[in-house]
Amino acid sequence: MPLEVVLILFCKKSGQVRYRVKCTQSANTNTEQNHKTNLARGYSDTENDFVSIEQTGFVEITHQASKEDDQDVTWYGPSGRHTGDMDHQHSDKKGCMGTCYKGSLHSGTGKNRMGKENWHVNYTYKPVDWKEGPGSIDNLVKQMNTSGKRVGFKWVNMKIENKRRLEIWVDSGGAIGYSATDKPVNKWQLVRVYEDNSDWGEDQDGLDLCGCDNTKQAILWGAPECTYRWDNQTAKLSLATIQEIMPPTEFHAVGDIVSPSP
Repeated sequence: MPLEVVLILFCKKSGQVRYRVKCTQSANTNTEQNHKTNLARGYSDTENDFVSIEQTGFVEITHQASKEDDQDVTWYGPSGRHTGDMDHQHSDKKGCMGTCYKGSLHSGTGKNRMGKENWHVNYTYKPVDWKEGPGSIDNLVKQMNTSGKRVGFKWVNMKIENKRRLEIWVDSGGAIGYSATDKPVNKWQLVRVYEDNSDWGEDQDGLDLCGCDNTKQAILWGAPECTYRWDNQTAKLSLATIQEIMPPTEFHAVGDIVSPSP
């Protein structure tokens, strides 16, 4: 059943902004740290975990970060808690709770990126690092920056048998304001696709540190939380929803535009 996040409009600036949404009120984000166990049973907390999700939000940057590396907004999940010190001590397995996929839009360049967080904090970005989207979509994405308007950003993460399919979508109908007549156009354009067939990640010290036999194991298990994130800038988030979805049998290609059925 779709879960609609109770986020009407938030505006916040701090070093790290994280709006976390759990699949159920009782979900525990201190998840199982052994991913071999999670892979076998299909979840990291309970059978109610998010597995295949569509995470949407309309976002405006009202005060952009001074550093280009911070000028993105990132939707991510499903995931558990992001904590621990595995960077400096691999025996600290708490970082394994933060294993997840992430999708980002950059308000300065309009580019998009995907990442695989093997554990907290260890990322693989190549071959889906920052890249231009199709057509003029980058110019639209940049309109989220101090224009008084917001841009629709959708992150889709689907488990399909033994792989993960990741998608970034943008509402190509245009940036919208905040008046009663300003409503989403809902002309969603697919701007990036990547599939993880357990061949994306680090050659060593990847998911093997969290118990997997394959250091590049696809994240096929569920987790209890999805997150809206930005750093060192002020942003407004609205019309935010997270839905558990049933993956389709046919898929769209980059550049395709899809509108909801009436």
